[in-house]
Amino acid sequence: MNDSHTRKITGLDPTNGPTGGNTKVALTGESLQDVREVAFVPEQEPDLYYIQGVPDPSESKVSFKTRACQSGKMNVVVLDKRGAKIPCNFNFTFTEDSLDG
Repeated sequence: MNDSHTRKITGLDPTNGPTGGNTKVALTGESLQDVREVAFVPEQEPDLYYIQGVPDPSESKVSFKTRACQSGKMNVVVLDKRGAKIPCNFNFTFTEDSLDG
């Protein structure tokens, strides 16, 4: 079967946000309409997944708001409706919430 619609992630914006969550994040790429979840996986704990639901993906963009998460650099894992991983070579860094106004 010739798959002319290769799924791939080409961008992540922004690449960081506060541990308290609520950062609007956009993944861009190709053939993303079947994305179901995005997970943040700590580099030091590869079995720990912070799942972010994806409400309405389109062919070229997936937008969501982050949930609260521990601080640190996270690998971004993108899953389709079947639970298969879509290649993603981006990281997201959660930083401690600032108490400064």
